Amino acid sequence: MKLFNHIYLFVIFSLASLSISSSELSQYRVEFIIFEHVNQKSVEKFNSNLDLPNEKLINFIDNEILINKKIINNTSTDTWYSKLFKNISIDRDQVIKKNDDLSNISINPKLWFKKNNELEILNKINSKLESSNQYKILNSYSWIQNIPNSKDSVYLFEENINKNYGYFIRFYRNRFMHIDLKAYIGRKNNTSNVNSTSLYIDNYKTKLIEQTKTSTNLINNEIKVDIKLNDKNEYINYELKSINTDNTYEFIDTKLNIFIDEQKRIFNKEIHYFDHPNFGIIISINEI
Repeated sequence: MKLFNHIYLFVIFSLASLSISSSELSQYRVEFIIFEHVNQKSVEKFNSNLDLPNEKLINFIDNEILINKKIINNTSTDTWYSKLFKNISIDRDQVIKKNDDLSNISINPKLWFKKNNELEILNKINSKLESSNQYKILNSYSWIQNIPNSKDSVYLFEENINKNYGYFIRFYRNRFMHIDLKAYIGRKNNTSNVNSTSLYIDNYKTKLIEQTKTSTNLINNEIKVDIKLNDKNEYINYELKSINTDNTYEFIDTKLNIFIDEQKRIFNKEIHYFDHPNFGIIISINEI
């Protein structure tokens, strides 16, 4: 009987770990509202300060307009596109077997961590807060991301100096999904943190490619391809924004003693409210 129990537990935990692994590429739409309480009369004393993560961070990515320099400089009418499929021969009787995992082909990590001002789930709540004289909305937006396992999860950091708030947020999986939020009113006063957003996204691009390859099984390997690909493209930013080459943040100013520091278990299609006498945050999470 004891042996059966051990086997049963082993199977359960194995299935759980497989589920986590197959879910790390699933995409979620996160909607976020942060607001202040107007004329709050709290007499609560804040004697402690927020402990900030001292590790690599990721941050939001600006929506850039990129132009291929080769297209701008190209004066020839003969492009590599015209030669791309020249030497391809395909067996038209080929049968392609597809796996359910191919649904992940629609996943695009390039879209992750880009702000969108449109709200869907929280739109009505946002409108009510805007129309109320008891609250002042500091910001509201949404973004897309994945939810990895706990050891691969990192904090997404955002600070708005003009509106005097900031936060660290991470979503992760153990057996269930969790959210870890550290938000504050004020400005961070710490050493710089490394921005590793591009490395984070590139890691999941690679995992997506590997999973896509294993999800497609060609029964007859009769496709012969001899493609002459072009050289690696070089892009320039249309808006010509300056780039911070060392990828670090520098912060100044006050101690952070007005803050929210909370972790909780979450489920898909839920709305969560994080409350403080001075401000509040509302977050929704929905799998795409």
